[in-house]
Amino acid sequence: MKHDALKATGATRRRRALPLAATLMLGWLLGAGAAVAADSPAVAADAPAAADVAAAVPSAQQLADPEWVAQGRKRFISACAYCHGQQGEAGKGKSFKDRPGWNPAQIHEVIADGRVRAGNVMPAWKESIPDADIWKLVAYIKSLTPVEGAEPAVKP
Repeated sequence: MKHDALKATGATRRRRALPLAATLMLGWLLGAGAAVAADSPAVAADAPAAADVAAAVPSAQQLADPEWVAQGRKRFISACAYCHGQQGEAGKGKSFKDRPGWNPAQIHEVIADGRVRAGNVMPAWKESIPDADIWKLVAYIKSLTPVEGAEPAVKP
């Protein structure tokens, strides 16, 4: 009899905890989406859902913003420099400085979704780096690449 009473108490606790946990999780998810939207200048104040924020591609002017580049550099050094070097000169692929005209959306996709190519693995970062910060990483990486058609600063 006492055992049945304990089972009922445990079941009651679980029934009470489930709505609380669901409410907390929903609040956390909504708060995270609002934080990303508030931090991204590419999104208007009356923006649609947070999922649309990931689809918004910042303008070339935003990607060239010195503040975005500085924030991207800070994140790059902490998350990417281990494999790519502090200025994108390391890694298993070409240096970032040797990629004129590199498409920002393509850079974003590789950072967010990762990639496996011939044994080289780039992990997906979208679960651990907010989309707005991924775009700032893109801004930093684009700052390293030469402008397409420009003369190199130092001729070989």
